[in-house]
Amino acid sequence: MRRGGMPSSPKICVAGAGAIGGTLAARLAAGGLKVSVFARGATLAAISRRGIELTDLSGSAQVKVQVSDQAEFGIQDIVFVCAKAHALAGLVASIEPMLGEETLVVPAVNGVPWWFFGGQCGGLDGESICAVDLRTTQRALR
Repeated sequence: MRRGGMPSSPKICVAGAGAIGGTLAARLAAGGLKVSVFARGATLAAISRRGIELTDLSGSAQVKVQVSDQAEFGIQDIVFVCAKAHALAGLVASIEPMLGEETLVVPAVNGVPWWFFGGQCGGLDGESICAVDLRTTQRALR
């Protein structure tokens, strides 16, 4: 818990700029907040060149954000972790330099249901990741 509260102009990073992370970063930036985006590959190149295009019922806008594939943004006040569950371990290791003692980490993770490694999908039976799902949480609370 933050002892001094959140700064009026928080340092915000969105780690992962897919559909969820890109939308979140664009909305925050369009709302006047300074947002950094941690991205890789083609996504990094596209955001570097054009920013993020935000399209909704009111129209489209190009939103510029600071973007990098290195955790060079310094310690952040808020880090949104926007990734599929199977990419989480690598992403968290990459963004560790942005995490301070009072950094608020907000996970927006999707992609891997509880049964994915249980033989129903083929090829991944016996593999595992660290995750919590509704069924596991319910069992743990009983």
